Amino acid sequence: RRQHKERKHMTETQTKTTLEAILEEADGRDEEAVTLFWENDHHYWEDESVEDFLEIFDDCYQGDYGSVEDYAEEYVASCGYLSGVPDEVARYFDYESFGRDMVLGGDIWEERGHIFLSH
Repeated sequence: RRQHKERKHMTETQTKTTLEAILEEADGRDEEAVTLFWENDHHYWEDESVEDFLEIFDDCYQGDYGSVEDYAEEYVASCGYLSGVPDEVARYFDYESFGRDMVLGGDIWEERGHIFLSH
């Protein structure tokens, strides 16, 4: 039993050190977003190198949008889903529902306005 407690403590310390190492190498990345990405699945990242973590973060992080709805609106525009649709019709598109479906479908996840692609 004592061995288990010592091992658990070592893992907690190792996790903190790894996050600190990642933040030291974050170079201009949003530190809050990097921390949220780490905290979302830190047990997975413990075995990854700092470089691998940051590469996956860069692939997944979409930005600070404030809301899933705002991200959905930009996503729809950038994909051109409503191009050619008259404004009189396009204004009825439900970005809130579309964004919620993206989350529920496992395409993205959101924390404090930061949007990430699911990895």
